[in-house]
Amino acid sequence: MKQTNFTEVGFEHIPEWVDVNYIDNDLIIYSDVKELPFKEDVLKTTMVTIGICFKGRMQLDINDSPYQVKPNDILICPPNAYIKNAWLSPDFECDILCLSPRVVTDFIPENRLWDKINMLSAYPIMHVDNENLHIFELCMKMLKEKLRASSSKYKKEIVYSIVKTYLLELLENINMDEPSQKEFSRKEILFKNFMKLITSQTIKPRSLTWYSDKLYVTPKYLSTICKEVSGKTAFVWINEYVVNDIKHLLLNTDKSIKEIADYYKFPNCSFFGKYIRQHTGYSPGEYRRFLIDDRNASQI
Repeated sequence: MKQTNFTEVGFEHIPEWVDVNYIDNDLIIYSDVKELPFKEDVLKTTMVTIGICFKGRMQLDINDSPYQVKPNDILICPPNAYIKNAWLSPDFECDILCLSPRVVTDFIPENRLWDKINMLSAYPIMHVDNENLHIFELCMKMLKEKLRASSSKYKKEIVYSIVKTYLLELLENINMDEPSQKEFSRKEILFKNFMKLITSQTIKPRSLTWYSDKLYVTPKYLSTICKEVSGKTAFVWINEYVVNDIKHLLLNTDKSIKEIADYYKFPNCSFFGKYIRQHTGYSPGEYRRFLIDDRNASQI
């Protein structure tokens, strides 16, 4: 099997590949994506990445699902997403805004945007009309103009105020198809905070107690509320995310079963094998062969 390289894409990496309009510990703005290392087999993001396409086409796989980005599309990619098989048309033009999860949750009350970003993971592309696209263009133009201007006492504060406006516009567009806004119940807020906690972990703990302690509730209460709100218990959600992460290493690398077990902090290979069989019906080796065969069949 071909060795697959994972390239992490974070705040410290992007300036190595492209010219950026602005960068600090929580924010990057840039437009030229053609120099990103798409020739690597897999890119792994560490940020919330929001890209707006103005011209051309882009095709890519996110978490092993294929997508196409076209003019007036907004691509919203959460942290810890895997990107591969990217192709850009020669005339592709876009604006990219990358944010730390902290900024997203701090700027928008009750984590509404963060929740929407997580909910969009099943299909991370939304289409906007020309009027709304123009608003996003204006926000980016204001950002770039302010960043080009000479330093001022409140420059950073102004930049982040424009970013907040941009995020609110994004939230409004995500909500456009919803019949009405509603106040989240305490149960819904707990579930959303639980989902945020899971998706923010690169190596996701498998212990329900770890999450319940972080959220200051009992494991039983957390699992009950998740079941009521989503139809799945907290433990089911945890295992789905853990297995999905393991799947990426099995499918995309030549790492041994032991190396993968060690990376995801399983006590030994036997425990790892039982875990994978319990959740997939296969041993780790069998599951790897199944994933590879399935991928090859889809490429025929």
